[in-house]
Amino acid sequence: MSSPYELGELTTRTGRRVRLMDLKVEDIVIDDIAGPLAKICRFGGQIPVFYSVAQHSVLVAQLIAQVPGLEWYRFPALLHDAAKAYFGDMISPLKRLPDMQAYRYAEMRALRTVYRAFGISDQYDGDGVIDLADRAAYWIELRDIRKFEGIVPPDDLAGTFASSRIDRPWGPEEAEDAFLLTFREYGQAHAALTRGR
Repeated sequence: MSSPYELGELTTRTGRRVRLMDLKVEDIVIDDIAGPLAKICRFGGQIPVFYSVAQHSVLVAQLIAQVPGLEWYRFPALLHDAAKAYFGDMISPLKRLPDMQAYRYAEMRALRTVYRAFGISDQYDGDGVIDLADRAAYWIELRDIRKFEGIVPPDDLAGTFASSRIDRPWGPEEAEDAFLLTFREYGQAHAALTRGR
C-alpha cells in the first residue's frame, strides 16, 4: 500500500485528503485556505515581525478595491496566493529559477482549481491588474514591514505606494478572521457581478 507521501497527498485542516498534483474542485473549502495562509509568514520568515500571506492577500484585494471600475478583480486578488495553503510559500528568488518550472506549473494548476471552486474564470487577470497590485503590496511591505528606508518603487507604483500603509502586522487569528470576512464580502459581490455579465 502506498503512503500519502508516495501519492503526493496532504491531509488538510478540515480532514480532507487531497492529491497535491491533482486537486479537484470538490477538495477546496475556504477554511483549508484561510487558516494556513494566516499561519504562513511572508518573505520566508526573514523579516523582523510575523506578517502572514493572508494579510498580504487582503492588502492586494484592498489595493484593487481603491480603484473605481476594478470591482471584478477584488475576489480573485484575495485568492491569488491560495495555492500556498496547499504547497507552502516558496520564496520568489527560488521559485523563479528555471529548475522550478514544474513547481510553478503545479501551483498555477492548483490556483485555477481554487478559482473554479469559487466561481472565478480562468481568465481573471489577462490584463495584469492583480499582478500590478501584488507588486505594489510588495513595495509597501518592504517599507512598512521590512522597514527598508529610502526605497523608491517603480514609477507605475508610485501613487499606490505613497497612498497606502500597513498600520501593523496581524497575528494568525486576526489574519484568518480578516481574510474570511473579506472573502465573504468580495465573494458575494463577485457572484452578483458575474450574474450581471
